[in-house]
Amino acid sequence: MRKPLPALICSAWAGGIFVLDTFTPFEFSVAVLYVLAVLIAATYLGRRAVLATAACCTALTLVSLVLVHHPHFPGTALLRAAISVAAIGITTFLVLLNRATGDRLRASERQRANLARFFSPSLVDELADMEEPLSLTRSQSAAVMFVDVV
Repeated sequence: MRKPLPALICSAWAGGIFVLDTFTPFEFSVAVLYVLAVLIAATYLGRRAVLATAACCTALTLVSLVLVHHPHFPGTALLRAAISVAAIGITTFLVLLNRATGDRLRASERQRANLARFFSPSLVDELADMEEPLSLTRSQSAAVMFVDVV
């Protein structure tokens, strides 16, 4: 399902940062603010949109660097751009890692809820706390009694 408003907000934010970074005389790493676009995308959009947002923000950072400083790139400009690209990359990595962890947690909760439909809560807790999954090699003594009531 497409969510146009968050995508529009991400685009507007990234465009504003690009204009601020490219056409103002600020001598600090304005492009680090692109991480907010990545965080907005992570909150409201899918994994592919997060990756696309990060790629676009990185490209805008590098385009701004070239437009402002070409053909002479002072060391501080390259350092600011490198810091910005690193911040975008680290934020993207952490966002995707957080999303994957959340997906695993939700899957675990679904499995636990499914087990709770058939087993007592104490048995569900015991099964969930097991280090190795149930297997066919497990053996346990059991007694079975059949009663035919007439």
